[in-house]
Amino acid sequence: MLRRALRQSGEELPRPHPDEHDERRHTAPDNEASERRHLRAAYQHGEEQVPRTKFQLAIEARAERRLIGNCGVRLAAPGSRVADVGYELAPDEWGHGYATEAARAIVAFGFDTLGLHRVAATCVADNAAAAHILEELGLRRVGHLREVAHYKGRWWDELVYGILEDEWRTRR
Repeated sequence: MLRRALRQSGEELPRPHPDEHDERRHTAPDNEASERRHLRAAYQHGEEQVPRTKFQLAIEARAERRLIGNCGVRLAAPGSRVADVGYELAPDEWGHGYATEAARAIVAFGFDTLGLHRVAATCVADNAAAAHILEELGLRRVGHLREVAHYKGRWWDELVYGILEDEWRTRR
């Protein structure tokens, strides 16, 4: 289930849980308190933008109402009909379908609520599970960027995926 990331002031935040391939996307805060301040500021900034271009939502396990990750859609610019999506899930929650459900919901939000024409996503080429989720949703692989990101002492390839509004609607 997706919901606003900042529902209550004292609530535990949906923390990103990067896998071994995706740690580069996150800052390395000095401690847990610093990480929480950084995340709260990032979520709050997205919610307060005018016009809004970032929609970062919490992923909550329905039964326990426990935060297990986050996902988002980011417009290329205010008023744009092109955006990219992404999701992060706690490693102990992998393999239960949560990432697929969240990704499907955030793509649907992009097309149905934001009126997008195109949604894109990238994943590290070595992350077969992430690529599988995107393909399962109907996103087509449109590119392979060789050695595009450097982190953890090496260069990484990324796969680029995309889907158009009419393709999404045909699949539903």
